[in-house]
Amino acid sequence: MPDNNIIRVFKDSKGNIWIGTTKGLSKYLGNYKRFKNYNSDDGLPNDFIYGILEDEKGNLWLSTNDGLSKFNPVEETFKNFYANDGLQGNEFNQNAFAKDKRTGLLVFGGLNGFNIFHPDSIKDNNYIPPIVLTDFIRYNTDDEEGKPIIEKGISARDSILLTYKDNIVTLGFSALSFFNNSENQYRYKLEGFNDNWIQLGHNHSVTFTNLSPGDYNLFVTGSNNDGVWNQKGKTLYVEVTPPWWRTNIAYGIYIISFLGILYGLRRFELNRREQKARFRENQLRLKATEAEKRAIEAGTMVTLMKGFFTSDAAKLELQEFMNHCTNMIKEIKLGRILMSFSLLRIHDHKLTVTSAGMPPIYFYDKEKNETEEILIQGMPLGAMRKFAYKTVERELKSGDTILLLTDGLPEQMNKNEEMFDYPRVKNSFNELAQNKPDEIIKSLTKLGDDWMNNSVQADDISFVVIKVI
Repeated sequence: MPDNNIIRVFKDSKGNIWIGTTKGLSKYLGNYKRFKNYNSDDGLPNDFIYGILEDEKGNLWLSTNDGLSKFNPVEETFKNFYANDGLQGNEFNQNAFAKDKRTGLLVFGGLNGFNIFHPDSIKDNNYIPPIVLTDFIRYNTDDEEGKPIIEKGISARDSILLTYKDNIVTLGFSALSFFNNSENQYRYKLEGFNDNWIQLGHNHSVTFTNLSPGDYNLFVTGSNNDGVWNQKGKTLYVEVTPPWWRTNIAYGIYIISFLGILYGLRRFELNRREQKARFRENQLRLKATEAEKRAIEAGTMVTLMKGFFTSDAAKLELQEFMNHCTNMIKEIKLGRILMSFSLLRIHDHKLTVTSAGMPPIYFYDKEKNETEEILIQGMPLGAMRKFAYKTVERELKSGDTILLLTDGLPEQMNKNEEMFDYPRVKNSFNELAQNKPDEIIKSLTKLGDDWMNNSVQADDISFVVIKVI
């Protein structure tokens, strides 16, 4: 039980025990030896139960501190009556109730007298009330004083037109059932904003703030005092117009302006490309002249190097040979034409290597099954006099393999702007080094083609492979 303060104990015609307390109604469940409790959260008008009577249909009538209630024990529903329904008042007295078993009349007494009635004479209100709009009030941002604008004739209208400046809108409505109309109930939904029904209870107005521009449909339904609803209700079409900069005409102007800007940018780009093409053409002419000059100088350089190899200078040690070549090129004064150069000498199973501004040389040791990257820092021939060119020596055995290459493959970019790079060259060569020289060159060439994948080749790609038999 919810409370030990028992006011009334009642046994109905079915033998059920009902107990009225100061905190609600309780039913004793004998089979389970416990109570089932009801209070205002379940529908009682008030938790203070003064009297309990049963009518001929098995309904319980409960007098409380705030109205009279009819309780259906089967459906467990409450229907409440108040002073507005004709009661002597909302508050009743303790022990002020009785039933005439001969006629079935019920009597309940309160502060202002008593009520006597036959339960069968209490009829439900089955009238379906029409729903009408009664008020339309809006507030506009142009009004600095914030005064309400009261619109007339809303009850005869099926639609209203608002602007984006109407930031607050209040609509009133009514269910035209006038018997105890304070108990009428209402609900609404605004399609386009919220498609769910909003329960308003007894409140018969709704306020919207800052509705976005667009189309809406307001549906309002209501009930009479006994909860009989008008399901059709009332419908009102609401249109909120946007500001001028969000109208279709404005969007059309935006599109035309945007296309005009694109056209202007396109013309500007075409003119820029045309000017750039003319500039490139002039540059190419200058470069062609310069290239022709360099071609003559480069041809001179190649002829000069051939002469070095056929002269007695070729019998010098590698360091002396490199110094001799760079001094001779420096004296001839070929301008900015320099010679990048790698020189190998193989004698008595020994490899001697020097380099002048060339990429690494890769040496595969078959016995160790590993590849060494031999990088010799050296200035290109003709860059400076008396440069100390270094040499590296390695023992050669059968199966050892040497790879010389230009920087074309290591520095080649793919479509993702990624460089092939020297570590990939080293790893690829290590996997191919036991093949024949021509097979190694074909495999490296294919690796380069696959890496470029039809992208532009930036520089020449050359390979020399030497295998010790």
